[in-house]
Amino acid sequence: MEIAIPLAFMCLAILSFVIYIKSPSSLIARILKAFTAFLYAFIALGAYLTADYFFSIIIAITLIFVVVRRAKLTRKGVETSPQQTSQVSTVESLIKAKSHPIKASDDNKSNKNINLPSNRHPHTQSKKKPRIANVALKNISFSYTNSNGDFSYREVDVSKVDEDYIFGYCHMRRQLRTFRLDRIENEEVIVRESGEILNVYDWIVELYPLPGKEYGS
Repeated sequence: MEIAIPLAFMCLAILSFVIYIKSPSSLIARILKAFTAFLYAFIALGAYLTADYFFSIIIAITLIFVVVRRAKLTRKGVETSPQQTSQVSTVESLIKAKSHPIKASDDNKSNKNINLPSNRHPHTQSKKKPRIANVALKNISFSYTNSNGDFSYREVDVSKVDEDYIFGYCHMRRQLRTFRLDRIENEEVIVRESGEILNVYDWIVELYPLPGKEYGS
């Protein structure tokens, strides 16, 4: 027993270090978090060896909880569909190519978010009516790295999407937030209702099938 418990603390330290090193955040953030988790495991071990069992148990339980949560978030962030991953560059170029005609509007070229009046293209309306966005597809989650390199898992109710950003209500922050598409980990989102994993550009195409510079209402 005297050997088993210290050995368990050492295994926890090594496991914590490995899980944080493999997390999908920036290299510096991964190294700092991994060494912090490693250090806390040894602090718990030191408390146990000095007979401060209560403090040792509290640190160990807290560390196990944090490490398990980190492992689950990492798994959600790295699960991928092979077919969707191979289509990332193709879908992105397709969306930009389809939205190019709208860029050439008469006197509003500098405005990135242009919604042309419906009477500009009567022939388009006669052939096909615009499709309404699938509401279920607007409730998504994804792993996100912000400008400071901090990694987090977000659940967002999307209100609008353009070629660079997702706009919507973030459940973690409890307020409206803006997210850059190129900072979404692995360029993948999860449809919360179905659990389906989609490439972010495939998701945009499914959400708003008609081409446009800005998507949403």
